[in-house]
Amino acid sequence: MNCPFRSKPRWERRKEARPQELLAAALDVFVERGFAATRLGDVAALAGVSKGTLYLYFENKEELFKAVVRENLLPVLDEAEDIIDGHNGHSADLFREIIFGWWERIGATKLAGITKLMMAESGNFPDLVTFTVRKSACAATP
Repeated sequence: MNCPFRSKPRWERRKEARPQELLAAALDVFVERGFAATRLGDVAALAGVSKGTLYLYFENKEELFKAVVRENLLPVLDEAEDIIDGHNGHSADLFREIIFGWWERIGATKLAGITKLMMAESGNFPDLVTFTVRKSACAATP
């Protein structure tokens, strides 16, 4: 008999939150170790899941990194585009708003580590940087 007040088992309750938990753990490990040194087993352990569970959501480390960028950086770039599109004042005011907004949303957070990581490892992993630039350009195009 299904009781509407009975809570779901633990593994079902967390299922919806799991991708975000994995992305948060991945962000921490990528920022701490860089792309090359990050191991999916370490990301899974930090998220409190098995490595096999991680593979249910992400095909490989590159796809996980792309998802981290997609979920964390691209929304900030979209917001900046909206600010630029809607701005009617002086360009110096717009510049100030974009820079301070970037600092609040990225520069003063652990997300800054992702932008540093992309610059530092772009020579070794050019496809990841190309993906990010392409996604950013697509986000900026109406």
